[in-house]
Amino acid sequence: MTQLTGTVIEGFDAHTPESLQASFDEALVVLAMGGRIFKGRMRELPEIVPARPVVLMAHGSSGINAAVEALGEHLARRGWALVAPDSMAVAGRLAYTSPVDAGVYERIHAMRLAELQYAAQRLPACTFFNGFYVVAGTSEGAWPPRALTRPQRPWPRPRA
Repeated sequence: MTQLTGTVIEGFDAHTPESLQASFDEALVVLAMGGRIFKGRMRELPEIVPARPVVLMAHGSSGINAAVEALGEHLARRGWALVAPDSMAVAGRLAYTSPVDAGVYERIHAMRLAELQYAAQRLPACTFFNGFYVVAGTSEGAWPPRALTRPQRPWPRPRA
């Protein structure tokens, strides 16, 4: 049996409208604009930006890091925008270092899923959004996209 040696920093584990707004306002946005790459927060984005498809990205437990930013730059050079809601922008949230009890991960995953759902609902109001998006994630952030895009009924089984 695996011994759980991680730590849990208790905090809130359910978003409020204000905390969801903060995760979206502080989202990392990376996109090409006027021959250069914009890399900044949603709240810093100029109002008029040409429309393009979006990768809605859930970062890992360490937050938005250089790898997420590099992915955004790669996508921007290919005509996409990256939008990564910032879980760490919300002070006082539940946090941990692995490994911890499965219940802690479930509480975190529920919060991360709420952030992606909120961001997906807000995308249509963004001038840079052309109506098409895909969802991706890394590490801790890989579970919420799976839940967000899970079909309502099981896929048919392939025939043998």
